[in-house]
Amino acid sequence: FHKLNNWCRTMSSHAEPIVDEHQAGETGEEWKNMLGSLTKGADLTSMIVSASLLKPYSSLQKLGTDMMSRSNYLPEIVACKDPLERSLMVAKFFISGFHPDTFDGKKPFNPILGEQCHHVFNHGEEFGKSYYFSEQVSHHPPIFAAHVVNDKIGVKATLTGKTKVIFGGNFIDVKFPGHKEIYFKEHDELYTIETPFLCVRGVMGIGKKGIERSGQLIVRCEKTGYVTKVHFKPLGFLGLWGTWNAVDGHTKLVTKEKGKKKKELLKTFDGYWTSTINVTDAKSGEKEVFYDYEGMSKYNIKPVEIPLEKRSKLDSGNVWRKAIEGILSGDMK
Repeated sequence: FHKLNNWCRTMSSHAEPIVDEHQAGETGEEWKNMLGSLTKGADLTSMIVSASLLKPYSSLQKLGTDMMSRSNYLPEIVACKDPLERSLMVAKFFISGFHPDTFDGKKPFNPILGEQCHHVFNHGEEFGKSYYFSEQVSHHPPIFAAHVVNDKIGVKATLTGKTKVIFGGNFIDVKFPGHKEIYFKEHDELYTIETPFLCVRGVMGIGKKGIERSGQLIVRCEKTGYVTKVHFKPLGFLGLWGTWNAVDGHTKLVTKEKGKKKKELLKTFDGYWTSTINVTDAKSGEKEVFYDYEGMSKYNIKPVEIPLEKRSKLDSGNVWRKAIEGILSGDMK
């Protein structure tokens, strides 16, 4: 057992998650008391929690800022002339919207019905502005819809998602199943997207603590036939084996021949989404860096600041203004 424990520690040491031990310690007992009586598989979507367990923003706000955080990369995708390279760049763009989350025992606000979140991202005169619009269109079950448009470079995206928060015993899965697609007018290409989910580990204080992504990012383009799958590999039971933030995957060309699908392996991937992911050419065996988390930071962009008084009354910033002020000031009443 001692040798196994040392091996597990070695295997789990890469890219450790961000854990705020002080905050997690303060909120841990409260979570244990709330979750202790629940059975595995319980739906936590509508659970009411105290203000001490809340972050100062709505999940609707976080979805938008995360997805568009490196949207300065979009013009490069549009400019790319090679369809295979373009499909890989689309995958990189969606990976770039994932950021390490801090395990601190706190969660965002659940959006109210009709709550909206609008962002404007200014890419400069040459590439114009990207507009992000989202709204909570259903409260029970919680469903959001979002739309992104940049007419200057000819990019549109549509997303819908149903929030599912499931208790797993010592972890909580946060999933957003739904429809996601992005369209590039310059190439008349529509990509459909599936994304991994969040897993919050160690909520009952047992085993490894942290927030990881699990499942697959799948990028498909019917026109070109390219399909990229990146598998976000979860840790094992209680985090006893596996590696934080590890990924692998592949890109295939899917065609039809005499009514049957034919799949040709083109690329394989391995690495860590929080640092670097390598790509290997299936034919030549040549290996190079496909994705560099820090390197992608050159595409970082923040939304244009819009004063609250100029936003809709249903904008997240106005809906939760008093609650946000209270949390930031430490006033939990």
